[in-house]
Amino acid sequence: MKTRLPARLASLTFSLIVFVADAVPMMSSWGAVVAQDQKRVGDGRPLAPPPREKPSTHELLVGEWQAVKTSNPAVPKLVTVTVRFNKNGTFEFETNDAKYGIRQQQGTYEVSGKVVSLKYTNDNKFYSLLAEEITKEKLVTASRVDGGRSRYEYIRKK
Repeated sequence: MKTRLPARLASLTFSLIVFVADAVPMMSSWGAVVAQDQKRVGDGRPLAPPPREKPSTHELLVGEWQAVKTSNPAVPKLVTVTVRFNKNGTFEFETNDAKYGIRQQQGTYEVSGKVVSLKYTNDNKFYSLLAEEITKEKLVTASRVDGGRSRYEYIRKK
């Protein structure tokens, strides 16, 4: 013989079960206990962790980079091109080859979005580069030179 609980008692029993279930540490699918003080959304699910902020172009740019591939004009073999961007907004550009030796230029730079504006110490003009791709290990820049498009691909020096 089945006995039915009165509706009011059934509702109270269900509420008590839900209350007890919330009070007991929940088990994850791996069997680990979920922390009681974990923040939850309105329906009881845990809040997602805050999104990771992507580093800015300026943050990724800081460091020393060596050109590995160029176009228009192509850098001859046996020539190294290195650029160092410092946190304080200065940069150093260096080329090293057997014919001309080491040549260095310095200046300041500013970053706005993905555009890097360079101002050499011996020049009053700004030269703009577009950071087409920038990661912790790779930098690809593009600029307009003599009516053509120049691209440099750099890797971060260790």
